Amino acid sequence: YVSVLIVLSKEHQINLLISENPRGCGPPPEITNGSIAAGSLQQYQHGSRTEYECDTVFKLVGSKEIECVDGQWSPPPSCIEDKTPCGSPSSIPDIVLHQQDQLEFSHGNEILHGCKKGDAGSMRTKCLNGEWKPLPLCDGNLFP
Repeated sequence: YVSVLIVLSKEHQINLLISENPRGCGPPPEITNGSIAAGSLQQYQHGSRTEYECDTVFKLVGSKEIECVDGQWSPPPSCIEDKTPCGSPSSIPDIVLHQQDQLEFSHGNEILHGCKKGDAGSMRTKCLNGEWKPLPLCDGNLFP
C-alpha cells in the first residue's frame, strides 16, 4: 500500500512524499458514556476500522465508525444524554394526577399520581428520555 501526500510550498511547487509503510495506530480513543463495540486492541493496522456504541439511554452523535490512517484515528463520535420530552401521563389507564396536567413534560420532570380505584396514596414517576419510569401502573384487581 502506498500513500501519497501532496504539499504545496510558497513557490507552488508540488513535492510528493511517498510512504510505503504507513504507520499503524494504538488503541482507539475512549469516549464518555460509550465504548468500542467489539472491544479494544493494543495495535491496529493502517486502514483498520472500528465502531463505537453508547451506554443505555445515551444517543450517538457523529459517525459510529472511525479509521486508522497512517498512525492517526479519525475523530470519534460523542454519546449524549437523549433528553426527549414525555407526553401527558393522563393517557395511562386508571391513574389520576395529583398535579396539573400538561401536553408535554421535560426530561427529568417528576409527577405525583395515584390510582382512580382504591387509595394507594401518592406515587412518583419520572420522565427519562421520553418514557415515564417507573411506568405508573394501577392494577384494578388490587383495588376492588
